[in-house]
Amino acid sequence: QDVNVTGTVTALVIGGLNAYYQTIDNGFYIQSNASKWSGLKVDTNYCSEGAVCPGSISEMTNPSTDMTSSVSISTGTGYLVRVYGTVYEINGSTTIGDVSQIDILDTAATLPDALEVTAREVGNVTG
Repeated sequence: QDVNVTGTVTALVIGGLNAYYQTIDNGFYIQSNASKWSGLKVDTNYCSEGAVCPGSISEMTNPSTDMTSSVSISTGTGYLVRVYGTVYEINGSTTIGDVSQIDILDTAATLPDALEVTAREVGNVTG
């Protein structure tokens, strides 16, 4: 299902290094509020067969950026973004893939409060 979702970037997913020893962004996590299970993963590398996806995260963002400064624990801020893509369930997690565009709405949104989640609770969600 094609969707657009809005949330604050709370964590980056770094997948490794390319041939030039630059970090490869695999995406990020966003949350809409501080309640349990209010977040989801945005996988900027997942592009299903037949989908038209930009080649890099900087080509997806408006305005163009590499997203490396999109979350700061020291300042308690993250980018507020609107993501356009397709919803998938991948390994028990709700994920946005086939990302066509990421609008940066604010570069200093307050991060949601941290919540304690037990391993048992996570196990019940992911199977």
